[in-house]
Amino acid sequence: LEAAETQYRIAELSISDDSHNSETRYALFEGLGVTLMNRGKYDQAEHYLLQALNYTSNSESAAHLNLKIGELRIRTGDVINAAKAIEHGLVCLGEADQSQLARRLLGLPFYVFAHTIRCMIPRSLNQRLRSKELSPRKRLIMQLHNRLAYAYWFLHGSYRSMLPHYRSLYIGESHRPSLELLHAYTGHGLILSVIGFHRDAIRYCDMAQTLQDQVGDQWSAGQYRNFYGVIEFGITHYRECLELCGDAAIHLGAVGDLWEYNVANSTMAFALYSLGNLSDSHKLILKSFERCRDIGDYVNQALLLQGWSMATLGNAPEEEITRVLARAANNDFQAHVECLLAQTYNRLYRREYRDALEHAKHAQSLFKGRVISLSYIQTTLPTLAMSWRLYLESLDSDLNGTSSIQAKKKEGRKEWKRAVQLALIFSHIYPNHRPHALREAAFYEAKNSRGGAARKRIQQSILVAHQHGAKFELALSLLAYSLMSRRFGWEDADNLREDALQILRRESIHEEAVRALLEAHPQETLECSH
Repeated sequence: LEAAETQYRIAELSISDDSHNSETRYALFEGLGVTLMNRGKYDQAEHYLLQALNYTSNSESAAHLNLKIGELRIRTGDVINAAKAIEHGLVCLGEADQSQLARRLLGLPFYVFAHTIRCMIPRSLNQRLRSKELSPRKRLIMQLHNRLAYAYWFLHGSYRSMLPHYRSLYIGESHRPSLELLHAYTGHGLILSVIGFHRDAIRYCDMAQTLQDQVGDQWSAGQYRNFYGVIEFGITHYRECLELCGDAAIHLGAVGDLWEYNVANSTMAFALYSLGNLSDSHKLILKSFERCRDIGDYVNQALLLQGWSMATLGNAPEEEITRVLARAANNDFQAHVECLLAQTYNRLYRREYRDALEHAKHAQSLFKGRVISLSYIQTTLPTLAMSWRLYLESLDSDLNGTSSIQAKKKEGRKEWKRAVQLALIFSHIYPNHRPHALREAAFYEAKNSRGGAARKRIQQSILVAHQHGAKFELALSLLAYSLMSRRFGWEDADNLREDALQILRRESIHEEAVRALLEAHPQETLECSH
């Protein structure tokens, strides 16, 4: 890529006069813009891609330029303008406006039905129906729909992304196997995982792998492994996630796609955290965050800040969160949520429970009217339940007798119950957060003096965390069992607490540091050696 940029720069010097035609200028500016984008020089890349727009000679070249501009803006976190550019590219090719409500209401059922019928057709007949090669125009339309689905994914959530996604599937499945269909299948697997169809999601990733062997290239090998890794993370296959995303990072780094490379590393950081390797997760976050900041990748910076706060027990840098939040607040709701969760965990570990609750409530409010997207964002619901619990506990010693505090606690208990119920419901779809959701349900039962129900929930949390290999969650649930046993007189509390301390010692974590997530007013201080 560096050599390509050098050659383009030399060519740029030779066309400084007006003697060269539009086609030459278009080829130069488009090629240089794409090269700079892949090198992570986003500001320069946008300048040249916009320059190339002035020299487009037909609708296909205009659509192609808008596709590249949209892709560039996705990488910089400007998802609103990314979607607009890609939508304009589709209009250039005669496609209907994808933002129209009527189009979504009428078009989506048709494409879903067509895809379902195709899945039921015998393979031999299906192959005969798919005898035609994709034309260059159809191929470009598929590329635009695939990227628009990606932009909508970050901007609106998974539901709005379904129409362009299914439109792409419809075109791809009407023709011979193609690289674009491979991308559509990996995206389809991701969408299926979001709505809880994990087995089908894996099946589509396997289909993408078959296509990869037939028509794939090195970039597609990295991209499909990247998506596959996210799906494996969502179903708690953390080691498989690390392997897939590690391979993805190698492929993507080799072709110079720094943005997808950062996505793979971000997912790996969360997988390491989930396995209880907090120090390794933090090291990877620091390296990845520096790369993202250098190239202006706000999307991955936001995600990494959430992981940073969780992996360091509330020590993510506030100035970085504020900087990224200012960019994400009006452009990318998922990045906005991730910044708010980083602020939430920072304050929870400092026992600033009121502020933590406000950030958690704000994060949850952003999901209104959206189908929730990425599985690691689903920590919002159990985190909200935890924030309500700790905030209400903190009120127990503050002006306990005043009527205003009593009214606030009564209303808060209703919201706490609702958050716990929602966390449990969604933990069936997103199992990677089930240990946390079950632990919060146990605390709720304990608060209401239902010892039997509390013990059942916390034992379930311990069992599920153990099955998932989620060591840090396991330690928290074991400590929660120990705390509840003080009230209900359960047996084996000391042994389970010692198991938790062994897990924490391996990461050089003091018990007191994590007790901020378990009780607002510790009744005792228990020492944990390094």
